[in-house]
Amino acid sequence: AEQPATATGGESPTSAPPHPPQIVVDPRLAETHRGRWEGRLFVDIVRDEPDEWYAYRAHPEAFRFPGGESLAEQQRRVLAALRDAALDGRTVLAVTHGGAIRLVRRFLDRRGIRTCHEPAAVNGGVDELHDTGLAERITAALLGNP
Repeated sequence: AEQPATATGGESPTSAPPHPPQIVVDPRLAETHRGRWEGRLFVDIVRDEPDEWYAYRAHPEAFRFPGGESLAEQQRRVLAALRDAALDGRTVLAVTHGGAIRLVRRFLDRRGIRTCHEPAAVNGGVDELHDTGLAERITAALLGNP
């Protein structure tokens, strides 16, 4: 999907929705804003900007895309979107990109952004979040209390 979105419907996972799901496009679920790397092939970046590429691969937790955002900034905005969806109290299907999915996984497993490159997210894959207290945990992290 070009536009990351969430769909909500029904009040519980076992009840049939009384109406079609609501589609909400949330720009916070977008892939990383990669600045001047946007739209470029990795092979070209490796060739043209090898030092920056190395920094991205070796220390993603400290890296900022040239003219773009850092992975920490992306993680915060994606987590804020998930927190808001969790606070809504309905079952939510969030559709996003592989980088965003990996950053959420690293938050949930507490391994940190430094391990965001492993493992890759599978295209078309599904990750289910059944984390009671997810909204509270995300809120604490966004306030600087992981």
